[in-house]
Amino acid sequence: MAIADLTEAIRLEPKRGDFHSWRAASYLEAARVDLAIADLEAAERLGPLDVQGTYVKGKILESQGDYRQAIELYRRLTQGSPLAVPGLARLARVYVTAADDAIRDGKKALEYAEEACAAVQYREAKPLSYLAAAHAELGDFDKAVESQTKAIALATDDDRKDLTEQLELYKARKPYRQTPTPRVAAKVQ
Repeated sequence: MAIADLTEAIRLEPKRGDFHSWRAASYLEAARVDLAIADLEAAERLGPLDVQGTYVKGKILESQGDYRQAIELYRRLTQGSPLAVPGLARLARVYVTAADDAIRDGKKALEYAEEACAAVQYREAKPLSYLAAAHAELGDFDKAVESQTKAIALATDDDRKDLTEQLELYKARKPYRQTPTPRVAAKVQ
């Protein structure tokens, strides 16, 4: 649904927290993190976040460097929700790319990335890119290059540039790291 449609739905049914969560996801895709946060806060005032809201909140917290809370939310998603695979993939991403050395754990990242990749039969770019990052974190740059090359082949045009930049890191035998952003971030991956 488009932001305008969700705004109208919220006007008609303001007590539907799921509408706020969906619009938050749309705002996040449009790089309007401030508005996504506001919608998630509104959804939480109405009750517990739905699956979509939990995922969006995790991505925002992760981008801001609040890795522990993001991990907690992603773990909830892996418990039989429709977003279990994205939850696994995001867990892999946090554990492998966190700027905080105390959070980063290549072995955990590899486990989550392999589980996410297997669930999608190694046919989705994002889980494969997290698998590549886990291999790089563990020093297996040949496997990192192989997985990242597969991820690039499956990627959308929007993602291909970032994935190619990460590939160059692995070819240079360097791991990929996140850089936390302020509360109102310009872009959340």
